Amino acid sequence: MPARINTSAHARLPLSPTPRRDQRGAGEGFDPARRLRAPESGRAPLATLDESARPDEPKVEIRRDLRQTRLVKWIQLLVLCLAPVVFAGCQKAEPPSVPPVTEHQYPTQAQPHLTTMKIYLGAETLDAELALSPIQQETGMMFRTNILDTDSMLFVLPFPQHADFWMLHCPESISAAYITPEGIIAEIHHLEKNDTNGVVAAAANIQFVLETSDGWFDRHHVTVGMGVKTERGSLAETFLPH
Repeated sequence: MPARINTSAHARLPLSPTPRRDQRGAGEGFDPARRLRAPESGRAPLATLDESARPDEPKVEIRRDLRQTRLVKWIQLLVLCLAPVVFAGCQKAEPPSVPPVTEHQYPTQAQPHLTTMKIYLGAETLDAELALSPIQQETGMMFRTNILDTDSMLFVLPFPQHADFWMLHCPESISAAYITPEGIIAEIHHLEKNDTNGVVAAAANIQFVLETSDGWFDRHHVTVGMGVKTERGSLAETFLPH
């Protein structure tokens, strides 16, 4: 804080000594040493002044202390503003969370009987179940037993591809015809029961697969190159967008 001014330390300065004529009679001799008037009682001599107690100097000290106080406040404010930034920069960045990898859950039971549609293969007719959604196609004939000669299922794939079918959780062997978008049988395959090795089509443009009981195509003389239609027309007209 600014220094307190002690007024008692300030002495009144005497007037400058002025040569004056001696008040005594003119007949007395003049003594030069007596020209200076002695200090009046109660007045301090010049040598007793406290030079550190001049009235102007405390004002200078007050201004200097005010500037120092403002500087300290600015420094404190700057430290408060920078502290969160420095603290955040010192923290260790946490790695982004990675969602846990879960195994694909395959169906655990047979699916209900699906909607059927009449399928014509030459002179033969089948009431085929329609596997249209992804879950219907993934389940297929899993867990089914006692597959009859009249049982069948038609898979409508989303686009032409190398069809790949396997026999996971299929306790009975079946036959499958791989069919092009135009409804022509391109390949006929035997699918062994419980075989988890996929049977991949040789052709890249398979969009329909017809599953039947094992050996049905041989028994009914349905071969590669024959066309397949529905009660509504060709497979493309029935299932593919125009």
